[in-house]
Order: sequence, then C-alpha cells, then structure tokens
Amino acid sequence: MFNRELMKMNHWKIGKRLVHKAIHHFIGLLLVYTLKEWLNCV
Repeated sequence: MFNRELMKMNHWKIGKRLVHKAIHHFIGLLLVYTLKEWLNCV
C-alpha cells in the first residue's frame, strides 16, 4: 500500500516537472516570435 502511494507521488512529481518544462518552452517560443515580429515592424 505504502509503495503504491510512493509511486503516485513520483508520477505526480514527474508530471509537474514536464508541465513546467513545457510552459517554459512555450514562453520561450512566444518571446522569440514576438521579438521577430517587433523587429520586422521596426
């Protein structure tokens, strides 16, 4: 029982890390895209 709970916690941690990474990646792409658009306008 305890082992199963530990596995759940581990999966949650890994999932959280993946989401965090994805968000950072998305923000990075968004910044690059915005910068390119802004430079094109100027």
